Amino acid sequence: MRVQGRSIPSMYTQAMVGDGHYDLIILEFYLRANEGLNLLTKRLRQRFPNAVIVLLRKWNPMYIKHVKTGAHLNAWMSQHGFLGRLHDAEFHHYLMTQTNREDWTYHFDDSTDLLQAAIAKEYGAHIYELPKHDDPRLSIKEMNRWFADDMQHVTAEGHEVIAFGIHQMLVEKQIVVEKSDEVGTWGDGDLCDTWYWSGEVSKSLSVSRNMRMNQFNTKSNKWALELSNEGGAITVTNPFPEKRSLVLMFMATGTPGVYPKTLVTLNSERDSDHRQQQLGSVELDPSVTVYRHDVHVGLTANLGFIPPGKTILRLKPLEETENPFRLTGYAISHIESHANSVQVAAPGR
Repeated sequence: MRVQGRSIPSMYTQAMVGDGHYDLIILEFYLRANEGLNLLTKRLRQRFPNAVIVLLRKWNPMYIKHVKTGAHLNAWMSQHGFLGRLHDAEFHHYLMTQTNREDWTYHFDDSTDLLQAAIAKEYGAHIYELPKHDDPRLSIKEMNRWFADDMQHVTAEGHEVIAFGIHQMLVEKQIVVEKSDEVGTWGDGDLCDTWYWSGEVSKSLSVSRNMRMNQFNTKSNKWALELSNEGGAITVTNPFPEKRSLVLMFMATGTPGVYPKTLVTLNSERDSDHRQQQLGSVELDPSVTVYRHDVHVGLTANLGFIPPGKTILRLKPLEETENPFRLTGYAISHIESHANSVQVAAPGR
């Protein structure tokens, strides 16, 4: 199951998983695991008390770094004329003959491994680590087919390696995956509506005419509601009897960004007389700085709590940029959000 935004699975697990029963759950949630892995594992364990949960500890070529220059592998490949040639035998030969073992290292965040270990212990999960050589050069030469040209995503062959490795781990540990119909609670419920993969919004969402659905990436089939220069509005509905946290999902890039900073004004609407009350305003910045390479990713922002019923979000771009602001979904939950929180300015401030 693919999602947009690392914090989304932990907050909106029920909306994503639904009423299905699962006996083996594999979580590929390693990079920036501090943004929700603990809560996600906790909710899944509460819902599926007898399931076998596996936490995947997955490296990729982007974790390999040149010691002397500090360049990550993709940057080093670009400097030496091999950019985009991860699977090229000529590149492998150059790497093995023109550099030494001590020239390369893996660049991992040890705190992530410690976090995974603590979560596995707390919720009875297991950790599977994707194999790699001590010599990063050999990992590239012999294991490059596990990864796509972008050096991050796993190929079909890579997924087969992971599946076989997890099976072997379970056999060695004598862990039996048994069918179980026993399910626990999701808690107070959650809601998630994203059109990122489908281009279709739910019937509960109202969209103004000056926002249009656009397939901005035809190769990967990715969709977004695009904001015109004049701005636009959406109306979301909180179906729960109490206030809930609202999170928006939108596209972002590294700096300099290609998407405009955007002001969002929130107004609640009473069903009885349709009178509106301003809840506050938020400035969204669709740029990210946490990655070591150029990215085009989904970002999430916690806008705070909204009351039951309808809330109107008016969006206005604050600058002209290469691309329009692209909204890809929203979510409502009772759980305190681990999404990137932004300060909501109250009316009159």
